[in-house]
Amino acid sequence: MSCAPFGITLRASALQKSAGPCQACHGGWLQALKKLAKPLKTDAFLEVARDMQSPFSLLPSCCRLTRRATEFPAPPLGNTTMLKKLTLATAAASAVTASSFAFAETLSSPVGDFDVSMNVGLTSDYIFRGISQTQGNGAIQGGLDVAHENGLYIGTWASNVDFGGDASVEFDYYLGFGNDITENISYDLGWIKYDYPGESALNFSEYYGSLSAYGLTVGAAYSDDFGGSDTTLYSYVSYEYALPYDVGLALQYGKYDFKDATFGNDDSYNDWSIGLSKTLVGLDFGLTYSDTSLSGSECAGFVGKDDYCDATLVVSVSKTL
Repeated sequence: MSCAPFGITLRASALQKSAGPCQACHGGWLQALKKLAKPLKTDAFLEVARDMQSPFSLLPSCCRLTRRATEFPAPPLGNTTMLKKLTLATAAASAVTASSFAFAETLSSPVGDFDVSMNVGLTSDYIFRGISQTQGNGAIQGGLDVAHENGLYIGTWASNVDFGGDASVEFDYYLGFGNDITENISYDLGWIKYDYPGESALNFSEYYGSLSAYGLTVGAAYSDDFGGSDTTLYSYVSYEYALPYDVGLALQYGKYDFKDATFGNDDSYNDWSIGLSKTLVGLDFGLTYSDTSLSGSECAGFVGKDDYCDATLVVSVSKTL
């Protein structure tokens, strides 16, 4: 999940992936797999089964507004003063925000059980921390995660990107440790590297951490090599709640701080999103609205165009196998 190409950067994957920034797309899988690795009680099984029916519970807040998510941090599926138009007429990668298919398996070894999960998806617009990473176009994304029963995990995630330069793909590599403190309280700590083949100047890394309790998550991601030498801190708070009729609600608010003045005389901006999810006929449908505090001129100075940070409506459909 990334903005690096624009002079800043990207949920997921290890952040939600939102416990960490990029885990937005597969962090939920890690948490679900960790629960399955424990003694399988009936209530725990039902909880995992329910989680896997909600795309927001599997995303973050980064990417799950991660990313990458992710939310990192997630999040939800997208963020970025005009409403972008999405139409069902757009084909596959453009019409679907996150149509994903996943595979998971537990492997036993002398040092304990390992959960291996793979995922692939389509998105109408790859948005990270409120800014489009694909110039408003669709993306194909996928990842691989390996998690030990003690909470240690490692993984990789990839997506096509378009910043108008030589970089056409983003690869994320992450390592982290997450676990439950109580049945309703958990934490996640880790490191993630964003790599852009063809434009190494965009590469950067982050240290991330989050604490979740009763649906509320507070997290942050810190980098000391953004744009080569800039220091950044992305902090966020997110909340997930089950509405009547099995509709899921996901809210997130974040702040992206830069050491150097990046937006005229300002050195930070805010992003926020609200999403709804519902499972019908075996498919998970999602609708997410997101926006940022950046003006058109600030966005143009940061990413090269004034509408890549605008309010965005994201429609999604996903299927878990």
